[in-house]
Amino acid sequence: MNITVIGCGETGATISALLLSKFGQITLNIIDPDDGISGRILDLEHASTCCDSEIRWNDFNSASDSDFLFFTAGTRGEKGEDRSKKAKVNKELIASIFSQFQPKENALIITISNPTEVMSYWIYNYLKGKNLVVATGTGLDTSRLKSIIAKRLKKSVHEINTIVLGEHGSNMTPIWSQTTISGNSINQLASKKQLEDFTTELKNCATEIRKTEVATKYGVSHYAVSILSSYISKNNSRHIVSFPSDKIDLINSDNIFFSWPCQIGNSSISAIQNIKMEEAEIEQLKQGIEAIKQTINL
Repeated sequence: MNITVIGCGETGATISALLLSKFGQITLNIIDPDDGISGRILDLEHASTCCDSEIRWNDFNSASDSDFLFFTAGTRGEKGEDRSKKAKVNKELIASIFSQFQPKENALIITISNPTEVMSYWIYNYLKGKNLVVATGTGLDTSRLKSIIAKRLKKSVHEINTIVLGEHGSNMTPIWSQTTISGNSINQLASKKQLEDFTTELKNCATEIRKTEVATKYGVSHYAVSILSSYISKNNSRHIVSFPSDKIDLINSDNIFFSWPCQIGNSSISAIQNIKMEEAEIEQLKQGIEAIKQTINL
């Protein structure tokens, strides 16, 4: 299996380490022009010997031949800064990187760089729709919300079923009407005030992590790798990913990307269409979609 990770900062390096540990006998190509990461590349080379894999650095022929690409390149925002602030700079990176190689048409591109919905849209369009592109999006927020609910209500995460949709940012939409704990509606177990507090805590997760860390990396890296694991599996799994909106029936929107439940497996990704939501949730979701559109048009 040939995999390319674009960008080897905190997240790219974490994804690279996870890929080596998850999949044996892979060719892992790192695209990053920064000479200052030579020690990091060397460290990954040493790790690769444990799983009979190979590390390559800035090999654009390998990038063109990769089955899967993880796009983590981008300018990191300041602590507490809105993710859309760095959008223009990160958009320029897309052209700079993909002008140097052309991914093969059946390659899956998983976008992690923020703003994820917008970046995946720009990548998809720069490559003229020739590749399947998704992003981690609010899949990460869904994982975070499960953790919050479990901690605050003293439940196991395995008991919790919830989804966060729309924009991976300040307009993310928790779908409380579809949130259950051991099959029971969360509305039976938590007050409206508690749900509001959970939402506030969810939106502050990245800021809280970055009080002590350079970047949020472990959660999103594990989630990104789980998308690939499901994609190559013979069994279908549900993931929240940023996906082209023209493939989603419920929301009548221009062809942008936003986060939505998808069925992933057998080398395919398809939107799940029968998601029930309350009108207030749909309206909130549409606000997130408008925010994505505004960033796309910057």
